[in-house]
Amino acid sequence: MNKIVYCNHCGAENSEHAKFCSECGKKIERVQVKGKRKSGTAADSAAKSNQNKSISTSNVLLYVYGLLIIGIVYLFAIGLFDSIEPDSSAAGQGNVSGDPHSGINMNSFQKISDLEQRVAANPSDHTSILELAHLLNDSGLYEKAIQRYKEYLATHPDNTDVLVDMGVCYFSLADYKNATTAMQKAISINPKHQIGHFNLGIVSFAQNKTAEAINWWEKAIALNPGTDIAAKAKELIDQNK
Repeated sequence: MNKIVYCNHCGAENSEHAKFCSECGKKIERVQVKGKRKSGTAADSAAKSNQNKSISTSNVLLYVYGLLIIGIVYLFAIGLFDSIEPDSSAAGQGNVSGDPHSGINMNSFQKISDLEQRVAANPSDHTSILELAHLLNDSGLYEKAIQRYKEYLATHPDNTDVLVDMGVCYFSLADYKNATTAMQKAISINPKHQIGHFNLGIVSFAQNKTAEAINWWEKAIALNPGTDIAAKAKELIDQNK
């Protein structure tokens, strides 16, 4: 069997007749073994060094995973995952057919947490309650958003935009009955609320009530034909006639 010579400087394998290491170029002092490295050589030192590096990397990964788990436990503890639902449509600015939500991110978590603490410290801070409701809505936490919208509406019952936004949350939860109730209340207060009419068409269409949906969209167009909402309503009518 061919003998292997290991470099006592870097541990690299060399042929038995080599005088200088093929890896580091240094002169080889003759330490010969068969089939495996001799304990106590520079090769073993190099192997131990690599092993120590692996252990160190593993410790770092375990530390990172530990922090991640702690963070997730905290988020569950404050209830932010309780009502996360798939985003079937957008509720941006009270419009159920707009661009999809960007979804939850860590910045939103922090803002939600800060606002919840602010509201807890001052329950009469209606501005913060409404801001929190909108942020929960935009993050897809519709049930929690509805709770906050109701808190705000308790003292501002005629805010039609908030009623429509709450209706959008109900729609996103496929609660079409409450979505319709909230939006119809909005347009009863403000009969010229174009987005309210448009969204009622969307809610009707989701329930396969196409004729009713077209009726709502036609009313939305009549309120202000020059808006993007009117253009979208016309497009939907043309697609479903």
